[in-house]
Order: sequence, then C-alpha cells, then structure tokens
Amino acid sequence: MDYDTVLLDVGEWGMWQRRLFFILWLPSCLSSVAVFMYEFIAFTPEFSCVIPDCESPITNRSLPDNVECKYFSKWDNACQEQVSVDMVSTSCSSWEFSQSIMEHSAVQEFSMVCDQEWMKNFAQSMYMVGMLIGSFCFGWFGDKHGRKPCLMLAIMCLTIGGTLPKLSLSVLYASQRTYSLFVISRVISGLGHVGTFMVTVTLALEYVGVSCRSMCGIYIEIPFALGGILVAFVNYLGIKEWDNLMLVVSLPNLLILSYWFIIPESPRWLLANNKVEEFRRVIDSAAAVNKRQIDVEVLTTIFQSKDELKSKETGSFTDLLHPGPILIRTLCLFLTWMSTILCYFSLTSYTSMMKTDSFYLTYCLVILAEVPACIFSVIILDRVGRRPVYGGCHLMTGVAAILAAFIPEYFPQMIKVGLCIVGKFCSSACMAIMFVYTAELFPTSIRNRSIGACSFWGRVGGIIAPQILLLEKVWTPLPLLILSMFSLAAGVSVLVLLPETKGTKLPENMEEALLIGEERPAVSSIYHPRA
Repeated sequence: MDYDTVLLDVGEWGMWQRRLFFILWLPSCLSSVAVFMYEFIAFTPEFSCVIPDCESPITNRSLPDNVECKYFSKWDNACQEQVSVDMVSTSCSSWEFSQSIMEHSAVQEFSMVCDQEWMKNFAQSMYMVGMLIGSFCFGWFGDKHGRKPCLMLAIMCLTIGGTLPKLSLSVLYASQRTYSLFVISRVISGLGHVGTFMVTVTLALEYVGVSCRSMCGIYIEIPFALGGILVAFVNYLGIKEWDNLMLVVSLPNLLILSYWFIIPESPRWLLANNKVEEFRRVIDSAAAVNKRQIDVEVLTTIFQSKDELKSKETGSFTDLLHPGPILIRTLCLFLTWMSTILCYFSLTSYTSMMKTDSFYLTYCLVILAEVPACIFSVIILDRVGRRPVYGGCHLMTGVAAILAAFIPEYFPQMIKVGLCIVGKFCSSACMAIMFVYTAELFPTSIRNRSIGACSFWGRVGGIIAPQILLLEKVWTPLPLLILSMFSLAAGVSVLVLLPETKGTKLPENMEEALLIGEERPAVSSIYHPRA
C-alpha cells in the first residue's frame, strides 16, 4: 500500500489538489522567463558600421558582401564617398544600432556582432550548461532534503542570475560590466530555471493521484509558455534596457519565497522519508479541504509496510544497457530527447530572429504554439497511442523544417514563419509526450535513472542549439536542414524500434518491461517533470 491508496479516501483531484496546482502556475511561469528573456536582452537589431572621425555611419562605401562589418578605407581620406582602386578593406570597430525593440541590448554593450557574434550564442550555450548542472544538483537536493527547500534554493539562483548584471553596478560598485559577468549570470539563471521548473512539476504531480498525473504533468507547461509572453509584454510597455528588463522580470521571483508558508511539502516525499507526523498533518489538511474522511487503519497499514519496500528490486545505470531490447530503447530515447530539446530551442530562437513586419507578433506566435500543443497531447495521447503520436510529431517537425529551409526568398516571409511555428508546435508536443513515454518503457527500479540519462542528452541538444544557428552564415538553409535530419531520424527510430505502451501498466520489474508490446494490462501512467 502507498500514497495512492490514501488518496482513495482523501481524493485524487479535490479542491486541495486543484488549489495547489494553480498556485504552482506562478513558479512555472517565472521559471521560463529566464530562458525566453534572452530573445530580448540579447536581441540583435539592425546596425551599421561607424567610420572613425566621420560624422555618420558609412553607406555606399561598405563592402557589398559584409556591409555591417567592413568598409573601404584610404589612409589620406577615410571619409570620402567615392570608392577607388587603392582603397583597402577594414574591419569595423564600432557600430550604430537601431533602437526599435531594445534601446540598449547586451549585444550592443559587449559588441556581440560580426567577428564576435559567437559570443551571443556561447552565452546561451552556457545557460544550457547551467541547466545541465542544475538538473543533477537540484534533483539530488530535492530527493535528499525535500521539495520545498529545493524550490527556495532554486528561486534564489533564478533571482540572483537575473539581477546580477544590474546589481553589479549599483550595489557592488563595479566600474563596468564585463562579458564574463554576463555569462556567469546566464549560468546561474540556467541553474535556477531548471531547479524551479523541475520542483514545480514534481510537486504538481506528487499532490495528485494516478488518474490525473499525465494531465497535470502536461498542463503545468502552459504557464511555462505564458512566461515568454510576459517578457514580451514588459518590454513592449517600455522596459528596453537589457539590464533593467532582467531586473524587472526577475524580482517577482522573490514572491515565491512566500510559498514556504503557503504550500505543503510533498506527501509522497514525506512518506518515502518516514516523516510520519508531518505526513499526517498534510493528509489531515487535504482531507479537511476536500471534505473527506481518512481511514486510520489504512494509514497504519501503510506505515507498517514501509519496511517491506527495502526488499524490492534495485537497479543501476548499467541496467539501461542490457538486455538487447532495453539497450535499443535507451539509445533510441537518447536520440529523441536530444532531437526534441534541440528543435524546441532552435526553432524558438530561429523564428524570433526572422525579419518580419512585426517582431512581437512573430515572437508571440512561436511561444504560444506550445499551449495548443499541450492541449493536443492530452486529448490524443490515450486515444491514438504514444508511439504514433510521438514518432509522428518528430516526423512533422522534420518535414516542416525542410520546407522552411527551401522557401524561396521572393515568397512572403510569413510562409516560412508559419512552417517554423508548425515545427515548434510539433516539438512542443514531443516535449510533453516524451516524459510519459519514457517512464512507461522502463521498470520501476531504473525509471528515474532512465529519465535522468535521457535528460542529460536532452541538455546536450540544448547546448548545441545556439551553435547550430551560427551555421546560417555558412549556408542559409543549413540550420533547418540539420534540425530536420535529427527530427526525421528520431521519428523513424520511434516508429520502428519502440513498442507501444498504450493500455499497459507501469512495469515493476525487468520481466514486465520486456513484455511491453505483447500484452495489454490495465492502464497506469506516470509523468515526470521536464528536467
């Protein structure tokens, strides 16, 4: 007997669970602000090269193949308007930037253009490194010390990372900000982002019963998308200095510290760690809010059966590598997780950078694509099955990326934007489904390890995503073609190599896991947080 047995008396989706679920929307929303704000704080506006000692930026003397980064110069008259044969190419050292979206962005402050354009993508890759480190550190801390302390620590990281650039001037009295400080702030923000979202989703899932787990695990991602809209709204209202924007959208994180007094510790964690008295207080409160009665004998039986859990099967990481069918699942899921995270972040940034009539409209459309994707996943997952939906969404992402890559330049830009949004919709659906599907393919003894291992490769995809976008300088369609190859390979591998788990119960041991696809026991699904 376990916590789900208690919920039969307390209620799986009563007022207590619903209230806590929607309270957790705020940290879910604010956790995404850290990643989506980068589209604004590191926004690259239109810019032109400024010639030393000349009154205005150069125009007709720019080199035709690199007009923003180089100009023709002549030692005796650098500002002349006519180009002559004895002029030489000179790299620009300063630029004049448009102020239509951001009056002053980090790109402008640290000159992250032309030969130093890599610095922008490197900073975002380091953000993903912070997420990679955070997924391990906060996962361990949450299991060891509890979900609430982990949430508080993650929120502090999120706040420090978002306020550090501004506070370095006003509080630390630094003479000027450095690029290194900017990168450090992004790493800290990545730590806080993954920790906050991971704990938020974990709490949302651990409060509810089995029948609501998949629904809650997917719907908690809706406010994650709304966080991206929040950043755009704050910028649109007039916060157009990059450090001020980071400060304004990061300070509300401190409100989450009040959750220490508002939300209870996870009952599942309390039960797993033998916190008997606190577990009883939480359950009594839940029963009172849900207007239900608890059978005392059920609680007594659960506490007495805790010792029996120690004798259950244990596993190790090497169990992901054998026998053969499990190894195939492991390698296939490594590929699909990497592809999903890679396409999710790449398509978001790639579409936002497109030159359209309205930057805000394009940005909001690509961000909001995640909302219908979550609803779509909940509606169709148990009707059609995991394998065809997961594999199909990967294939659709790949097809959309290929079509967008070869849209002729004379076509309306919104056609390419629309195809990228379709790809983002499908990759968002994959994001929602992959946790459910992965958890259902492995036995209990290695389920958490399988999620952790797959998450590692997902973060690898996130780290290389900004670097792939740089390949547009080599050949314009190349980034989208790389995304399409990953997506198509992932889709084919799912449809060919993975079994269907619709209608199967969660496997408790390796023998049951190997039988998946051959029998259809009663449904029992689980969902793990995006970590």
